[in-house]
Amino acid sequence: MTKTIKSATIIPIETENTENAENDTTLTPENSENQKRTHRLYRKSSTSSFFDKFPFPSAQEAVEEASGAFGGGCFIVFLCWLAFMLCTVRVDAGHVGIKKRFGAVADEALEEGLSFIMPFVDSVYHMDTRIRNADQDTAANSLDLQTIQIRTTLQYYINHTNSLAAPLIYRKIGTREVIESQILKAAQLESVKAVCAKFTAESMVQQRASVKQQIKESIFSFIGTTMESKGITNGLDVANVAMTNFDFSTEFNKAIEMKVKAEQEALQAENEKNTTITKAEAAASKLEIEASATAYRINAIAFAKSRAIELETTALKDNDELITLRGVEKWDGLLPKVNGNGGMILNLNHDDL
Repeated sequence: MTKTIKSATIIPIETENTENAENDTTLTPENSENQKRTHRLYRKSSTSSFFDKFPFPSAQEAVEEASGAFGGGCFIVFLCWLAFMLCTVRVDAGHVGIKKRFGAVADEALEEGLSFIMPFVDSVYHMDTRIRNADQDTAANSLDLQTIQIRTTLQYYINHTNSLAAPLIYRKIGTREVIESQILKAAQLESVKAVCAKFTAESMVQQRASVKQQIKESIFSFIGTTMESKGITNGLDVANVAMTNFDFSTEFNKAIEMKVKAEQEALQAENEKNTTITKAEAAASKLEIEASATAYRINAIAFAKSRAIELETTALKDNDELITLRGVEKWDGLLPKVNGNGGMILNLNHDDL
């Protein structure tokens, strides 16, 4: 009944307005404006009466409701993110996580990646397991009491393949800084001084490889003994030991330089001596060869003459006329002072020929 009453009341208004509009068509332009205004009011009243039948919320209420839902969702996401951050820990590459619960160290280390912990109860120390250098400068004395400055570099790392090693080292010794200052430094100092006392300064220069090897073995032994006393095995590995600097005192360096210079001069003199001797020996050999050649020539000539005389003597032995001829050949042309009755006498002796 209420609805029909409303429509009944609306219809007369509409007809009345239309009649007035028809009647006002002949009126002035002001009447046309009033007519348009009347139509707009009618449409607005009709629309509002239609939507009043349904319980739609207003725009402000819709915005407030959406804002409340979005804020509640963001708060839930924030709570989830906060819980995730408090319950997890990230261990970077080349590290292991050492978990502590109320200060007590856990037996096993956390591997690289994401791990879960109890918030506000557990804390994690990140220990670097990569290789690192530990440098140490040491002043040592040699066997001949020469002062030597040696710089040793020790390359070591924490054994990460054993998940129990890093927590045990942290519990018994401490961080890597403590390891370097308390164990590695002492091992380098003691080993260098002990080994250098076995060699003279000169032999250390000449036997550098042997000195390095003995220092390396001494450092390994020192570290192994110290770690075993703490109940730790295969936790700390030493990759290499290098002697990067090897300096002597200024006086020793000068003495070495003078010695080397003297050795070089002696070597030069020895070379010159050997050269002189070689030249003298060559000259003597030359004279000896020449003398031998002369003697050989004289012997050969004497032998030839001797042979010729021997052959001539054999030929003259049975030939008196040849002997008289030889005597005449040797006569100097002087007559003898004694003459016989039979004329001139030539007193010839075969032996004289």
